[in-house]
Amino acid sequence: MSTWIKNPETPEPDCRTGDSASLESRYPERQTPEVDAAALAYFIDFVRCSGAREAFAYSNLVWVVSDSPKQIVFHFASHTVVVSGHRLQSIYEQVLAHTLARIEEVDERYSTTSEDGPVVIKIGFARIEQTRTESDRDFPMEPETEGD
Repeated sequence: MSTWIKNPETPEPDCRTGDSASLESRYPERQTPEVDAAALAYFIDFVRCSGAREAFAYSNLVWVVSDSPKQIVFHFASHTVVVSGHRLQSIYEQVLAHTLARIEEVDERYSTTSEDGPVVIKIGFARIEQTRTESDRDFPMEPETEGD
């Protein structure tokens, strides 16, 4: 994928004189690092200690929140997945690069075995219901009328 950036040395085209510069000369192609398409993941496979697995497509990932290095919240179109543990920054960065394919939960008793890498202690799933919840009452869907 390429990104175009404006070249300050090339003048803007002048419509009055018919002078025009090509798009390539005004916005030279910036070199981006090559990405191996085979390295991109299409699903994130969440593996629990029990062996149960659930995989969600990156195409259904709406947003990801990492407020601390101990928790990442994945908001998919139909589910919210909360991953808790230690040193989760590298997981977050891999998600942004679409290279993370699997997150494995470990038993909390063995969570101190890894000194360097991330340790996932708990993976929680919640299905998103299409009904309004108690917290939604603070944000009405329609503006309230005043003075009824």
